[in-house]
Amino acid sequence: MTHDIELLRRYAENGSEEAFTELVGRHIDFVYAAAFRQTRSTHRAEDIAQIVFTDLARKAGGLTRRAELLGWLYISTHYAATAVIRSEARRAVREQEAQLSQDISADPDGATDWQPLHAILDGALRDLNEVDRTVILLRYFKSRSFADIGAALRLTEEAARKRADRALEKLRPLLARRGVTSTTAALMMALASQAGVAAPAGLAVTVTGSALTGATGAGATAAMSFLNFMSATKTASGIATIVTLLAIASAGYQFKIAHDSAALLTSVTRERNALQAQLAMAKNRVRLLEDRQSKLEQTLQQQRTTAEDAKVALDEQAAKAAEARRNAAAKALADGQAFLAAYGQTHDMLLTIGKAQIARKFAGLIESGAITPEQIDRLENKMAEHWIQSISLTPTRIHPSDENLPDDQLKDILGDQGFQQFQNYKRIQPLQGLVNDISSLSISAPINPSQYTQLLNVLANASSSYASGGKADPQSVDWNQVLPQAQGILSEAQINALKAESQLFQLDPLMEQFYQNQQPPK
Repeated sequence: MTHDIELLRRYAENGSEEAFTELVGRHIDFVYAAAFRQTRSTHRAEDIAQIVFTDLARKAGGLTRRAELLGWLYISTHYAATAVIRSEARRAVREQEAQLSQDISADPDGATDWQPLHAILDGALRDLNEVDRTVILLRYFKSRSFADIGAALRLTEEAARKRADRALEKLRPLLARRGVTSTTAALMMALASQAGVAAPAGLAVTVTGSALTGATGAGATAAMSFLNFMSATKTASGIATIVTLLAIASAGYQFKIAHDSAALLTSVTRERNALQAQLAMAKNRVRLLEDRQSKLEQTLQQQRTTAEDAKVALDEQAAKAAEARRNAAAKALADGQAFLAAYGQTHDMLLTIGKAQIARKFAGLIESGAITPEQIDRLENKMAEHWIQSISLTPTRIHPSDENLPDDQLKDILGDQGFQQFQNYKRIQPLQGLVNDISSLSISAPINPSQYTQLLNVLANASSSYASGGKADPQSVDWNQVLPQAQGILSEAQINALKAESQLFQLDPLMEQFYQNQQPPK
């Protein structure tokens, strides 16, 4: 089949009316359908088709450089329709369309009633670039294959297919900005249905003749012949005939205007009724959504109230538990002091116990010689007395509620340097239990006080929590550092006990990992 541009070139260069007639026959339905979608008037669609093809004939020479003609015909139809439609009735249609674009929303299943939305769809098509618009027109309005589209636009068949898919994706947001949303499948069906309006029989012949006449100036020649005939005919009967003909023509013109107005009014009324029905549906959908939103807000408020009540209840329980603990501690302290008052001999007994525990707790500091015997004696007595004063008594145990002397009293006993050493030693104290365990494992060679102090310092220096300024944590000890340094401090039996203790700490993370792996997946 001869390409459209080749037919147009034949007409432009050789004046081939056969080529132009074939061109009109190919596209008359397309132009007429596009005009009818915008005007909803058969008469106006016919007029617009004549204007478009007349313009095509006049501009044929300049259009032969295009790759495809369909896009130009589509845009020219739009311009012609805009120029023709100037009446108040058409403005009412546009106002109705604007109202529709605000109120309408997509059907939940993606099915959109496209019949009243043709003008909106045409507007979105016009916003596409020329190549994308031409691809859609060729594919869905002219039902051309992707191979034909690719040949027309100098693309491969696959490239034409991808270009068509991308053009559809660009068209959907353009429609969405006008208030119309749809699925891709529904949009494809809507586009395929746009070419469903066929031009009236015989319109192609009428348009071809009118276009060729308008392009070649034949209309002006005919008008001059008519004036010459008027000059030659001087008789009264001739004049009367002409007057009669003019009157008949005027009446026919008035009748055509009235007929077109009535048809346009009917079309406007039909579209208005359809728009009002869709507006009612949209309002009903909004009402349903508002009801759903109200119910959701009520549910959310109930959940918030329940959560707030639960938080208040938990806070009350926590406050009661804290109050119970404070009351229990106060009663235990009061019972402890009453116990001391009831049994005077318990003071000396508790003083002896307190001194022994303090001597054991700070054995490393005492062994290091950092504080003098006098300071040690004062520290033991002061801490033991403080220990006794804070004694709490329960049916199952007796214990101090506060073992720590205030800092000002410690500085008064130890001085600034001794106080600093005391504070540093307290950071190492969490490791004392570890050293005691190592000593208990080497029964044949218990760790002496000197070894005790040295091993405690080695463990502290290998603790990452101690190195960062906090208390030494047995779990943070790097045993690879401890074992080589302990070789010069401990005996062989003690080293074996140290190795056994290090193995215990290495087992802990493996046990934790094992139980984590045993947990069922969530």
